[in-house]
Amino acid sequence: MENLLTIGQVAKRTNVTIRTLHYYDKIDLLKSSEHSEGGVRLYTHNDLNKLRQIQSLKFLGLSLKEIAGLLKDKTVKQADIEKIISYKREELLEEIDEKKKTVEKLNVMSEVIHGRDYIYLDIFCFIVYAMIWEEENKAELDGALPFLQRDERVKLDKEYFDIYVELKQFASKEVPFFSEKAQNLIRRLEKVVANTLSIDKHPVHKDINLNIDLYNPFSEKEKRFIENAYNYYRETLS
Repeated sequence: MENLLTIGQVAKRTNVTIRTLHYYDKIDLLKSSEHSEGGVRLYTHNDLNKLRQIQSLKFLGLSLKEIAGLLKDKTVKQADIEKIISYKREELLEEIDEKKKTVEKLNVMSEVIHGRDYIYLDIFCFIVYAMIWEEENKAELDGALPFLQRDERVKLDKEYFDIYVELKQFASKEVPFFSEKAQNLIRRLEKVVANTLSIDKHPVHKDINLNIDLYNPFSEKEKRFIENAYNYYRETLS
């Protein structure tokens, strides 16, 4: 009995929860080899080794059902193990690639907000969300958005950030939507949007629905100001 371990001792040694060990017992993946006179589960050294095998195979991404099947035999075909390793490797490389993309997005955002004393949180979140949305809809947007070098992307996002901040400030200060200042800002926004969504250069993408319900960083008052300013701008062009 001296070499036997309680479920608590096994959990502590292997960093597995007692609840997990109970579950493994329930599905017959790992049962304790011994019990005390009072019915308490007691684990042998072999049980402990089997648990470590389970942990090793779980690390490789195998399901508990797959692990149970493998543990029935003492040997496995090399090709099967190589396939498991290859799958896990590809999975980890994809995770690394995604993390690198996220780090690059954070670097871009850091440059976009650099030099500002205060940041409108709603605009900051809008720019970040737009990056996320663009990544998630990459396949649909292929060719509809121009390819931008990193410096170009930073410059574009800074432009959007500046314009959105000014739109908020104009609405807050109740600058007349028909004023020269407001109309110049709408003209800047129109130009930036036109450069971003190069639909005219890619006629095949004209039917793409880019007006989906994206996160909007403007209040109702700000929306009214933008709508009035934009409508006035369009009228002056006709």
